[in-house]
Amino acid sequence: MSTALLRRALPPCATAGNLSTTSFLHSSAVSSSSNPDDEDAVSTALSVINNQRSKTRWSNLRYLFPNGFTPSQIIQIVRTIWHKPRLAHSFFNFANRHSLSSPLPLQCYAPIIHIVARAHFRTWALTLIKEALRTSKLVGSDD
Repeated sequence: MSTALLRRALPPCATAGNLSTTSFLHSSAVSSSSNPDDEDAVSTALSVINNQRSKTRWSNLRYLFPNGFTPSQIIQIVRTIWHKPRLAHSFFNFANRHSLSSPLPLQCYAPIIHIVARAHFRTWALTLIKEALRTSKLVGSDD
């Protein structure tokens, strides 16, 4: 009886069945820029990431993007390769080391944490959450 009352009183909550991974991954946590240079950079990076072997992949990205990536570029790239969680995690770590903004803003962590958690990489997800919390404390202490 009480569960029936709760069901009527509470709005339906999100369940695994009615959540869409792609809608989360393609929703905008950071406003996506319509800058053509930004789009070119993302497509070039995606081409290198998807089509080259590991050692040449990272050295070519370093060569093509010596200044690293902006947070919006990192988010776009991670969301595009969400179906390859290991590669997304490797790229995120690479981008974190070579990013234009140091430390990365908290919005950059949400998509990668979601991706690795969904792929059942619990240790990676916990490490990223701890890193995001440490980063937010560092940024918060500057104020």
